[in-house]
Amino acid sequence: MRIRRREKSFSLTEVLLAMATLSVGMLFIAGVFPVAIHYSTIATERTIAAAAADEAFAKVRLYLAGDETDPNAALDPAAVPGGSMSAIEDLGRTTLPFAAVSRMEPSEFSYPSTEEEDLSAKKYFWSALCRRVGPLEEDRLIQVTVFVCRRPSPNIVYYAPDADADVGDAGYGEIDWNNPDNYERPVPVRIAVSAVAGVPSELLIDDLAEASLVNDGCTILDDDTGRLYRVRERYRGDKARIVRIDPDWQGNPTDIWLVAPPAEGGRNPCIAVYQKVLRL
Repeated sequence: MRIRRREKSFSLTEVLLAMATLSVGMLFIAGVFPVAIHYSTIATERTIAAAAADEAFAKVRLYLAGDETDPNAALDPAAVPGGSMSAIEDLGRTTLPFAAVSRMEPSEFSYPSTEEEDLSAKKYFWSALCRRVGPLEEDRLIQVTVFVCRRPSPNIVYYAPDADADVGDAGYGEIDWNNPDNYERPVPVRIAVSAVAGVPSELLIDDLAEASLVNDGCTILDDDTGRLYRVRERYRGDKARIVRIDPDWQGNPTDIWLVAPPAEGGRNPCIAVYQKVLRL
């Protein structure tokens, strides 16, 4: 008698169910890759930002300290290698861009810095804001805030402070709206703000056009006290000039400094902000 062997195999339904399960799993795995790349990019840029900030603090100290053997050298413009402390001394506690008192070449503000004049290939830049802390003759302390930024493309241009305004002028640092897209790298600009009555966690941007530059997540610096704040949300509609900040504002707000987005719109170029008090 002949015995017939029975073949065992998967049915079409079982194959389809297995393929559907595998497809769903692969979709979840594929979704992880963009997130991993995003956080890897952030980690890389934070590492670069820390190195760029260290270089920036060293350059600020070098260009402002002058000759350490002469305690008055920092007050003498002729004695300082690259700039002068006299502008910071004259302005008292007002915040001042480091570029305004230094004679450094534009390439010095790039990272890594080189002697090349062509900045089109550079991707990372830094800017510093200086603020005197206490009497300069006694303490020689300068609060330095460094903004490290990226420029993803050499064709992107940024808002810049009014180049025609004098350093001691009240309007120094304000955006040159007549020529808003004339700067090759991101730099901090000054924006006038006011308090929102009874709400210390909110700020009112005086100019509606400037309100569009203060976006969620950006870091702002108080011109008067040198404190840093984080913008948590910029409202829309009728409250488009109001932003919510963290922590609550201390004191009476007048002006803030921040790195504005590109003139044609886009991602905030600021990677990280570092602050240190230097003894010259």
